Amino acid sequence: LSGNHDIIVLTCKYPGESALLDELPDNVEVRRAWDQNYYTSSDYKPAWLPSAVVEAMRILARNEIDLVYSYYSPMAPHLIALLLKRLYGVPWIAHFSDAWVDNPYKPDGWRTSRAIERTIVRHADQLTVPTKRLATMFCDQYQLPTVDCHVVPNFVEPDEISRLPVRERTDDTLRFTYIGNLYGLRTPDALFAA
Repeated sequence: LSGNHDIIVLTCKYPGESALLDELPDNVEVRRAWDQNYYTSSDYKPAWLPSAVVEAMRILARNEIDLVYSYYSPMAPHLIALLLKRLYGVPWIAHFSDAWVDNPYKPDGWRTSRAIERTIVRHADQLTVPTKRLATMFCDQYQLPTVDCHVVPNFVEPDEISRLPVRERTDDTLRFTYIGNLYGLRTPDALFAA
């Protein structure tokens, strides 16, 4: 996030702000749109869309925006970015952290979802995904040139890890930590059964 550019992040308002906001560089501004139901399971986040669209349009009206970057999951940011692309013609990069329609951990994709995903993929100027396999899937499924789909792996900032306190072990108990979401077919059952 460093460099000669300003960044405006549009996200939802929710109780309990993260202390990480205090660590953001001066060139990053966070704008919030209200969503009282943000933690619902809907991929569309319909309660967030109206206020987020209004705030996104306000941002574009008051700032010279060179690029919109949207991040899935949920799908709402892609829908907002699609609208901004169509209304303002602003270049757009859409990131898919997972497949939406062909995600094996979610129910089979509906026709509407596939049509929306296809529209997003075809209107975004570039796609980013965390794995080569996902890039290949999108390129094959939507006949994209590989130059339009970039692999940006998930990563950890080594400096951030090195600053974490290390607790001394008080016993020999083996402990597991899962960081992520358990949804669809993902369960800890196999681990517990072992």
